[in-house]
Amino acid sequence: FIELTLKSEQEEYVSEGIKWTPIDFFNNKIVCELIESKRNPVGVMSVLDDVCATMHAQGDGADGKFLEKVAAACGSHECFSGGPGQFRIKHYAGEVCYTVTGFCERNRDVLYKDLIRLMQASNVPFIKQLFPEDTHQDQGKRPTTASTKIKSQAGVLVTTLMKCTPHYIRCIKPNETKRPGDWDAERNLHQVKYLGLKENIRVRRAGFAYRAPCDRFLRRYGILTDQTFPSWRGDPKAGVAHILQAVQMEPKEYQQGASKIFIKSPESLFLLEELRERKYDKYAKVIQRAYRKWRDVKVFQELKLKSQSILLGKKERRRGSINRMFVSDYIGFLDNHSLRNLVGKKEAQTNGFAASVTKYDRRMKAQKRDFVLTDANIFMIALEKCKDKGPNKGKIMHVVKRQIPLQSVASVSTSTYQDDVVVIHVQGDYDSVISTVFKTEFITILKEKLEKQGKGLTINFTNTIKYTVKKTTFDRGGTKEIKFQPGNTPSMAIKGNVVSVEPGLPSNSEPGAHIFANAGGGRSGGGGRLRHGPSSAVPCTPTRRPTPMSSTSPRAW
Repeated sequence: FIELTLKSEQEEYVSEGIKWTPIDFFNNKIVCELIESKRNPVGVMSVLDDVCATMHAQGDGADGKFLEKVAAACGSHECFSGGPGQFRIKHYAGEVCYTVTGFCERNRDVLYKDLIRLMQASNVPFIKQLFPEDTHQDQGKRPTTASTKIKSQAGVLVTTLMKCTPHYIRCIKPNETKRPGDWDAERNLHQVKYLGLKENIRVRRAGFAYRAPCDRFLRRYGILTDQTFPSWRGDPKAGVAHILQAVQMEPKEYQQGASKIFIKSPESLFLLEELRERKYDKYAKVIQRAYRKWRDVKVFQELKLKSQSILLGKKERRRGSINRMFVSDYIGFLDNHSLRNLVGKKEAQTNGFAASVTKYDRRMKAQKRDFVLTDANIFMIALEKCKDKGPNKGKIMHVVKRQIPLQSVASVSTSTYQDDVVVIHVQGDYDSVISTVFKTEFITILKEKLEKQGKGLTINFTNTIKYTVKKTTFDRGGTKEIKFQPGNTPSMAIKGNVVSVEPGLPSNSEPGAHIFANAGGGRSGGGGRLRHGPSSAVPCTPTRRPTPMSSTSPRAW
């Protein structure tokens, strides 16, 4: 234990050139030599074996002869002291007194080889297993003694341990009564001293918790910097120094040796491990994002094909937007915890549609809303000042202004012109009038969701839309209508209940069929790639940059 935990560790610091103040500890090696040395000076066990060999036929006086000889051979040793009928050895944990009575008798091995061979010749397998000794070796030599066997077995054990990297678990017995709450302080102090825990803790506290060859350190933590990942082409020591400087580890927390890096505290090592895990997590997300983008492009392409069959020949198309790729999330919904909490954890994970829309009331007054479509509901969310008592009073917070169950959606209506108005007709409740530049995508996704639920969606294309208004304290509700007509202004104009919009592309237009020379310099999809987002010719643009769901969430929208 001393060799592997105290001595070897300090020797490693010296050999690696680490700044180190040596810690003194009692080396038990001199006591081991006192007990088992064979010559110069002769050890206690060798003296015992010699006495047993010369007085093998005598029982009386052998112990006295042993005490006399061991006092003569070891009397000058600093850890040995003699006495009448006993001798004392100062061990690692303290002084131990040995009474010599019966030493020689217990040391003799009276089981001679001929007796062993006799037992090995037995027809009973169990008897043969009790005598595994090889009697053919060391022919003619005298039988081994108990001390010889102890020395040989201990030597084999030490040789095996030195080939390994052992880890020690030290157990302390708190009492002799085997009862809880009984703490024998004197006994525990003796065990701490005997096990060498004090010196071991001093070395560990003053030493380094982690050490590794520089090349191995680079292989594990090279991912922390761009210069060392995927490989470092320079001197490994320089690469290690670069990593430690990049993570801003304090110089007092590490030292570089001749071939190894030494890190002092476990907290510094935990910092490296945490940064490493973050890097792996980052690269895993990049891979996931690339796959989801590839997958979502296919899904959105299929949705876009479906949308053409819905609007083809029924509604004029807006210039510059016919080649727009579907994105599905235009407000960063899955990154907005406030919106996600309002919608609910379960519904927030389902595929859907999210965008900023304009909602119109009974007087066609415009109000901004965050519009979220899930598998079960349509949410219209607004920003309002909190009026409730509590810590959030006076804060601007998201509030669900309306929640429409998907099964309650009876139909949707839109005009035949290129305007962005969509009316959601709700069965047994008032209707909602909204305006969104992503109307085609919204209607397509809504239709697909309802079809999956076995209901379907009726889409009305008419230039006079009747809708039900909300019943209030001052208004009995009823129905109103919106009229659509061609206009000359580039943007959609609303006056009273009349919506005017300039003519768009013909209703039979398809993606890639036209060159939009007057729509912000756009090109048709037939000659190049699909463009993301609405062009500059679209009057109603989203207030926030479109962000594909697939790039921000484990579940792609």
